[in-house]
Amino acid sequence: ITLGELYITKNKGDLKPGSTDREIIERYSLLTLYYSTTTPTAKWKNQMNWQRNDKNICEGWYNVGCKEIQEDSNNSQTKTQVVTELVLKDNGLVGTIPDELAHLSSLETLHLESNELEGKVPISLGELKELRSLRLSFNKLTGKFPDKICSLNTNALLSEIEVSCANLECKCCECL
Repeated sequence: ITLGELYITKNKGDLKPGSTDREIIERYSLLTLYYSTTTPTAKWKNQMNWQRNDKNICEGWYNVGCKEIQEDSNNSQTKTQVVTELVLKDNGLVGTIPDELAHLSSLETLHLESNELEGKVPISLGELKELRSLRLSFNKLTGKFPDKICSLNTNALLSEIEVSCANLECKCCECL
């Protein structure tokens, strides 16, 4: 059993009635980011509605943007909200970027610049096929920037990659 499956099993009864599995997985992914970048001594500057089970992630979570899509489910079309934007610039994030962000499959904008993020940029972010803008500059990220993310740049959707290249090797980035 994966952590995501465990989260769904444990929390489905506490969430808004009618939540789809996709909405639950996206909530899990965002909460993984929250818990990966918050410590007892370092809290986010703004965390409005994050962690609230009674709030849909698309209805008031700080700087989470969404859009409605049609999704096939059990031979029928259903409307669901999906996360398309996550902008947490200069918000006091401390820690690492979790692989689970790759579950936000409709994400177009990911801006995490000007925080205290460290470690490697997850290869899994290369799974974000809808990504148009990625800003990770002014953090403490290290290592080689994943080629898998650079390859997204060739699909013409991803038009902006900003990082600080002091400790990060990146062949496709705009270095700040």
